[in-house]
Amino acid sequence: MSEDPLPPLAEFLRWLADMPAAFQAEPAGFKGGVARVDAVVVDLAETLLGTPPPAGLLEACVPARTDRAERNRLRWVLAACHLVWHPELRRRKVAPEGLRQLLATDLAALATVESVESLWAEEERREELVRLALRALGLRLPGESEREAEDRLTQVDSVERRRVVREAAERERRAREVREALARKAAEEAAARYGGE
Repeated sequence: MSEDPLPPLAEFLRWLADMPAAFQAEPAGFKGGVARVDAVVVDLAETLLGTPPPAGLLEACVPARTDRAERNRLRWVLAACHLVWHPELRRRKVAPEGLRQLLATDLAALATVESVESLWAEEERREELVRLALRALGLRLPGESEREAEDRLTQVDSVERRRVVREAAERERRAREVREALARKAAEEAAARYGGE
């Protein structure tokens, strides 16, 4: 982590809330799409890294399909590019792998469980994006230990929340099946016991 502290979380939340329309535009390749996500990523990578995007990143920023899920993923990439364009992040040394992790992997997972529209509607989604970006870039908010940063990301993590909800539903389904099986067995035993009298 850089010795020069980052601004507080509120600054990054404000930066995302004030996102220019160009970063909220439809990605090229979709109906009415004008935003060239690949061009934005190339510009960002060249600014941050001084080199073209790392292997696999550019390919992940070109539409692979034309469905809603792919559109949503690319809109998350645009939003993350705007976040990483923040002057305080732009001036820091960024590892190419961290940028690839954020834009190609972390956002793909997030986009499967959250619509990018939630970014403008929910402050918690903005915080999630900030924390995902900072983790991928190897940075932390001022005053937070690594453990505190991970704990808070876990609290706002949409993918983790979806996993926990799914596991709880599965546990409840299995418990219901066990209860129903026990009730059937008890009914059969009662019928056998009383049927013989």
